[in-house]
Amino acid sequence: MRRVIGRRWRTALAALVLFVFTATPAGAMTIATELIGVDHLNAMAPNIDGVNDLTGAVQRVAIVDTGLDVDHPGLGGRVVAGVNYAAGGAWGSTSPGAYEDGNGHGTFAAGVIGSNRPDRVGIAPLIEFVAVRVLADDGNGGFLDVARGLEWVARNAANLNITAVNVSIGTSSVFENPQQVTDYTAFKRIEAALDDLESLDIVTAIASGNGGSTTGLSVPAIYEQSISVGATTDADAVWHDTNRNALLDLMAPGASIDSLWMAGGTRNGTGTSFASPMVAGAAVLLRDAYEQFTDDLAGDFPSFQDRVVDVLQQTGTPIYDPDSSRTYFRINVDAAVEAVYAEFGHSVPEPASLGLLLAGTLVCLQRRETA
Repeated sequence: MRRVIGRRWRTALAALVLFVFTATPAGAMTIATELIGVDHLNAMAPNIDGVNDLTGAVQRVAIVDTGLDVDHPGLGGRVVAGVNYAAGGAWGSTSPGAYEDGNGHGTFAAGVIGSNRPDRVGIAPLIEFVAVRVLADDGNGGFLDVARGLEWVARNAANLNITAVNVSIGTSSVFENPQQVTDYTAFKRIEAALDDLESLDIVTAIASGNGGSTTGLSVPAIYEQSISVGATTDADAVWHDTNRNALLDLMAPGASIDSLWMAGGTRNGTGTSFASPMVAGAAVLLRDAYEQFTDDLAGDFPSFQDRVVDVLQQTGTPIYDPDSSRTYFRINVDAAVEAVYAEFGHSVPEPASLGLLLAGTLVCLQRRETA
């Protein structure tokens, strides 16, 4: 009987070792997600996925945009709530039909963050989404509607477990600093809503705009209560139409991005609109990492958002931009998560290391049975 038990242990452990050595992330990562290290991170730490392993709570990202394709197979039934503040739908309605995407832009942004389509896997393909429709099917809308959408997110964040927000919306005009922004009611409300979100430990990533400015950012990206994001190319150069200046927080891949589209489709697109979701997705994974070690998300920083910016800048790839004579940091999610582990005296376990450990255990069991 003792020998039978030993053989069963050996068989089970051998199978587990083989699994550890051969396991790969589900689905093929896109060029952009490979560039920021998500493929390596998934292989090393599959538990860094947007789901709290202690509570089972799934993180949710609010997409403030044209709505979402609620039934898109790539979103896998993970659009769990939403609201409409745009023309073409019942005002203030939380019915799925009211926040359905008739444009494609919002669905594209969501796909960058959390698609589980095998050929277009997003950064965190297990997370859930909250659709905040503030733009009509033609892609237009008012900034007062954007303000209402952000305010709705702040009011409902706790009940819906919203931990990050993406806003791929901006003015055609650019501003060197927040003080230059027109004292307009909608802009003031947007700034106040962003302040509320930051105080709730919610990270808001906002596209810097596609005007090609080297001296200013669009509104609302110019506000310090958000993370402003510019776009880079596959060659790790600044995308030429990115708005940037000294206040730009981060860069992320935004040129020739593969993602989802409305009516169950897919598309390739370019713009800062598709760079900011990279940062929103990174914030979800970083929150997963921090929550393994601490309940104090902000730590020594004024807010969790500030902490996220710091770690992404410290671990990012520096990219010099000759047009603005500045160096920006393109995010590296893999390196950022490793830095979080190191901050708390741990290292992200490599699958091969676990395999060797199990193999060593197997040898010990064999020797014990022989003895």
